[in-house]
Amino acid sequence: MKVHEKVDPARYEVQLKINNMNVENMFDTQRLKRLLDVFRQKLWKESEDDLYVTFLASAVELGARLPLLPDEKEGIVMRIGSQATFSSLLIDLQEEVKPLWKLNTCPRNFKRTTVEWLFRDAGFALDWCTFRLVEDTSSSLRQHAGHVDTGIIDQYKPLGLGKEDRWSRPTKSGVPQRSYVGEFVLTLLVPMLVMLVLVLLLSLILCFHHEGITKRNNQTPATQMVQYTAVQKASHTLRSLSSQRQVSISTSEQCSSTVSRSRTGSPNSSLPRTASPRLSVERNSFYRPNPPPYTGPANR
Repeated sequence: MKVHEKVDPARYEVQLKINNMNVENMFDTQRLKRLLDVFRQKLWKESEDDLYVTFLASAVELGARLPLLPDEKEGIVMRIGSQATFSSLLIDLQEEVKPLWKLNTCPRNFKRTTVEWLFRDAGFALDWCTFRLVEDTSSSLRQHAGHVDTGIIDQYKPLGLGKEDRWSRPTKSGVPQRSYVGEFVLTLLVPMLVMLVLVLLLSLILCFHHEGITKRNNQTPATQMVQYTAVQKASHTLRSLSSQRQVSISTSEQCSSTVSRSRTGSPNSSLPRTASPRLSVERNSFYRPNPPPYTGPANR
């Protein structure tokens, strides 16, 4: 196969990235004709006479990642060019997708433009993050690098596609350095200063509070302190007596309940079945009258 240089190369080119195609798919004349007709009949009517493909390469060879699913296409990057100037529709389309240029590549179905339906109907899914209008490329789209002294001619290499160039590893000297002194000061010293201020405030509060208690005790008369102490002792005595009384009452109740259970449980018990044992014991214990006074025979 012989390749001849075009006499009048294109001065105006449109760069496209198609996600659902491989390089071999674009060799189908009918599929390529459908893509070119979108521009000839809709978007770029001025290029109807001389529109042709100026560049075609696999997106993976230019640095794109392989698709996650094996059934998906690798994608292609291509350019179509003409001698005719860009139409107003193409210029408006570039302005529409220009905010996406900050992204190296867009996910599939990430952005739908106003002319998306034209390419979808033709069977093409475009990555609008890589859409570009290239004007007046005087140099060829393929750089030819030769080593004269060795006689070895390198293969043709595609031109860089702007921000979509192949990724190159940065050097160590080119990596920016960052100082963490400010963050260290902000993280450690500031909380320590706040803690010291709080400790000082608490110390002052406790000191003044202690001085106030001492001052109040000194200003209180001795007689008032004696009265307060007496009231405290009396309250303590009453509480102790009350607790002892509660203990004695609970003990007597337990003993009474035990006696009543033992009497009622016997088959020869003289207590009536309807009477409450507890009430009977309490009646016998607390409501029994005192015996009459003893009188001897001399007093009769």
